[in-house]
Amino acid sequence: MTRFFHAHLEAKTDSVKAMENMGGAQKKFSVALCHSDMDGFSSAVLLCLANKVHPENVYFASFALAQAMVKSLLTSTKTLYVCDLALESELSKILKEKPQLKVEIFLIDHHKKETDFPERKDERLKVVHDENKCSAQLTYEMLENQIANKELADLFLCAAAFTDKLETGTVLEKLNERISLILKPLTAGLTKLGSRNKKIFLKKVLRGRVDINWLIKVADESNRRVKEALKEVKNKLSLRNSIVTLEDNRLWLSSKIINFPNVKIALVYTKKDNDTVRISLRAIDEETAEFSYNIARKLGGNIGLTGKAIGGTIPKEGLDTYIKTLNTTIPFFLKLKSNLRSLQTCYDQLKELNGEISGKIREAMETVAKKIVALKKEWQNAEQLRD
Repeated sequence: MTRFFHAHLEAKTDSVKAMENMGGAQKKFSVALCHSDMDGFSSAVLLCLANKVHPENVYFASFALAQAMVKSLLTSTKTLYVCDLALESELSKILKEKPQLKVEIFLIDHHKKETDFPERKDERLKVVHDENKCSAQLTYEMLENQIANKELADLFLCAAAFTDKLETGTVLEKLNERISLILKPLTAGLTKLGSRNKKIFLKKVLRGRVDINWLIKVADESNRRVKEALKEVKNKLSLRNSIVTLEDNRLWLSSKIINFPNVKIALVYTKKDNDTVRISLRAIDEETAEFSYNIARKLGGNIGLTGKAIGGTIPKEGLDTYIKTLNTTIPFFLKLKSNLRSLQTCYDQLKELNGEISGKIREAMETVAKKIVALKKEWQNAEQLRD
């Protein structure tokens, strides 16, 4: 396994040599702000391989932390690459407030958009977006002709698509037996690294000195700290209606707590300043996450949604209302969703029998159909509760 990985990274790439020769001068021009997951990391690798960003100028962050970082980065760089972070609203707002700011921004993202912002016409902001492709693939397609080490690029492109479950035909074509062997330990190990170790690992990857055993060792140490943290906060958790809330600055705990028995939502939050609260929420499924996301938006939250995960900020005065609303609506929402799904299945099964058995079957179908309509009305009422 280790020999295979070294085979990918045997020689230092020309792009890294060029960036090293450029030294500090590169820092003034290009910076990358990337999501701290496999997709964001892979996007960073591709940017470095294309000699767009020096590895020293790559920053990994959660959505909430990225919101806090982006404004200062915009004022201190000429070119900013934002990868796998749904920050279009934030970027557009800053650009609108600072028309004199000279900066070029590439926003490379695949997350669901709330709306098309009119500020997108700002020539300083270039948006590369496709919900059907991971950010690494969008980065790859944008820079493919500028990447010399295609074998290394293919590895991280496949790793990003693999973890985001967005393997398109292009990505599947690049998969081979050797890449498949390394994907699982690579993705499992990297997702457990903190931002500092991610940067160390990025440099190792680009310099051809990476050892998969090092990654596993660091990941194991991270896993040990996670277990200790969970043991520490276990008695501090507030569980009500299958919803866990916890005040803690380690927002990543939400992704672990959601795996506890009987937990449908895990919300971890910390006070950012006098006016806002950072939150990280994980839900049992994507529909519940979206429902929770919409509630936060109604309360003035500046947040992002990715699958079962929510992250960002909400007004401090809205925190208690948010928790109370979740405790009130989520149990009803989950029950309603389950009942609707069961009735729809029942209706479909009865519909298949309709051609063979009439009479009572038709009456049963009509009854089920009416209940489905009634439940859908209740669903709409539940949606209105978010207001």
